[in-house]
Amino acid sequence: MKKTAIATTSLLALCLALPAAAEGPDQYGDTGNSVPAGATPAPGASGTPGAPATNTTGDTPVQASSAAAQQTAKEISRQDRKFIEKAAVGGMAEVQMGQLAAQKGQNQAVRDYGNAMVTEHTAGNQRLMNIAGSMGVTPPADLDFMHRRMAKKLNKQREKEFDETYIESQIKDHKKMIELFEEQGRDGQSTELKQFASEMLPKLRNHLQMAEQVHGQIKQKP
Repeated sequence: MKKTAIATTSLLALCLALPAAAEGPDQYGDTGNSVPAGATPAPGASGTPGAPATNTTGDTPVQASSAAAQQTAKEISRQDRKFIEKAAVGGMAEVQMGQLAAQKGQNQAVRDYGNAMVTEHTAGNQRLMNIAGSMGVTPPADLDFMHRRMAKKLNKQREKEFDETYIESQIKDHKKMIELFEEQGRDGQSTELKQFASEMLPKLRNHLQMAEQVHGQIKQKP
């Protein structure tokens, strides 16, 4: 009888212990890492509000910037791209030939004009390079065939013939440049390039007027 009473007591204790064991360490059924309903998740917890953004692409900031520039380059219009290429080449030609004029020019007006072209077109070229870079476009690094041929001709010419050939080429080139910049202001898509073209046009027209005046001075000399 005594043994039966002890067995009955043990069985009752075991039955009471089983539900508590099933509940686990706390009332939420986990080890304390889960968040109860209605509670605010800790900042930075994975998959919760407040967690920092994760770079799922694996790209570094430099790679991301490069990718953005490439995407921008794909979206640039044909007119904008043409303008960058032709304006860059024309600007480089003005600087190189202006340096040559400053060295070989016989007339002081020709040398002064050449120096002015170097100064003003160097500044314009740098600004164009900056705009093109922000658009993901790399301008040409060298002159085209036409300008290389003219530079070669001027290098070979005798000093007596140099002044007239140089100034006549400047009149011709600046007329073409003015047409190019006017076209960009009218048909271009990029706001920055259109503004650049608009600001450069008065300078180009002034360069043309200066070249025509110098040409008149050369013609008057015996």
